[in-house]
Amino acid sequence: MAAISRPIQMPSGRWRIRWLDAVGERKSATFATHNEAKAALARHHVQAEAIRTGAIEAPPARRTFDDLCAAWLLHQGEKRSAKDMESRIRVHLKPVFGGMALAQITGDAIEAFSH
Repeated sequence: MAAISRPIQMPSGRWRIRWLDAVGERKSATFATHNEAKAALARHHVQAEAIRTGAIEAPPARRTFDDLCAAWLLHQGEKRSAKDMESRIRVHLKPVFGGMALAQITGDAIEAFSH
């Protein structure tokens, strides 16, 4: 196991933490206080270790509306209306929902879009 990191105070006065996630990817976050940073760092270390040992499942990858559109167009590409749908997605849907995570696209968001 890698050495445990510790919160570092930045020139702004905020506290930065760095850790390795369950697959070894470096992550970083900042907090207002040393105690918040220390607690978050401990949570991240415990979660990463639990995922590595199989005690808990890794959270699903963050998917965006853009990802959904790309997958849909890939599977619909052989149909005659694929070009029309690609145009509708590009012109109407992506400007509104493009970068949003799928979890953020709620009924309220869709309702606001349709009005």
